[in-house]
Amino acid sequence: MDTAGLQRIGIFFLLNGIATVAEAMIWGHRKHWLKTALAWTFEVAIASWTAEAARIPNGLSRIPWRELCDAR
Repeated sequence: MDTAGLQRIGIFFLLNGIATVAEAMIWGHRKHWLKTALAWTFEVAIASWTAEAARIPNGLSRIPWRELCDAR
């Protein structure tokens, strides 16, 4: 991962913190389906943007980690 990836990770945590504070200011402790949908959409978008810079190889999730690490 190069410096762009590390910068995106830092920006991810910064934006996530700002969004959490903004969400608390707008919604408070009230529960609403729109609050959940907006938070989920924001998190997926920002996480995808961050992961894009990490250059994670396609198919990484299909590696048999238990066999590779000899975990029982």
